[in-house]
Amino acid sequence: MTKYPNQKIFVVKFNNYVYLVPFVETESEIFLKTIIPSRKMKKRYLGDKKNDFIKSRRTKYTHENEEWKSINNVSEAIQRYETYAASQLFQNEIRVILSDEDIKKIQALANQSGQSVSDFTTKIIHSYLQKI
Repeated sequence: MTKYPNQKIFVVKFNNYVYLVPFVETESEIFLKTIIPSRKMKKRYLGDKKNDFIKSRRTKYTHENEEWKSINNVSEAIQRYETYAASQLFQNEIRVILSDEDIKKIQALANQSGQSVSDFTTKIIHSYLQKI
């Protein structure tokens, strides 16, 4: 895909609807960019209510050169992504991407309070979660 190089898209069925989940995969992680409900893909994969998603071939697609192309060795890809997902369930860590501006603010406030950036950020999140 010219506009989004190296991007692939999961086609996911959830609660009787189909969603597109664009992602970028590196050697160490899969970065899910967003989730998009798709009427077009719902019609394509689920059709009418009589159509069974599982009976239709389980396929994941990548979008390259403005065309949808089926991924080779689908069962291997499914197993790899399921392994990634399962490993995430047991992690006690969250990776967050922040803007440079936000990072500088957090670093300055952490220094002012005499705390590490990690401890300070944890306290910000904990404090926010206590309020909701």
